[in-house]
Amino acid sequence: MFDHIPPVAGIYAIVNMLNGHRYVGQAKNMNARVRSHVRELDKGTHRTSEKRLLQNAWNEFGREAFEIVVLEIVPDNRAATNYHVHPDNLSLAEHFYINERSEYNADKRIVRDEFKSLIDAKAWRESQSR
Repeated sequence: MFDHIPPVAGIYAIVNMLNGHRYVGQAKNMNARVRSHVRELDKGTHRTSEKRLLQNAWNEFGREAFEIVVLEIVPDNRAATNYHVHPDNLSLAEHFYINERSEYNADKRIVRDEFKSLIDAKAWRESQSR
């Protein structure tokens, strides 16, 4: 289920193949993070929000209804970033993908509204092309 997910920084989605709904997340190591998600989901202890949207869907549809996909590999620049001046690449990219479509994410606001222009410009990709 997750052996194809690389152990690098990026944005991933846990997708319900029956209805297309998805949970979007970010991680410095996507493989380790999705393994953690699946372990918690299988145990019934997944809590990404009080609403437990993904856990409820996992319980209803079963593990076999879901797949995990990499949406984008994103360089992790969190250590070199002052969030109040410019959010890190992972947060910008996650905000973009969550707001593009993410039925199982209860919180749609990852970065502050003042950084909307960076999200619209896909600013996290600029550092990849340098």
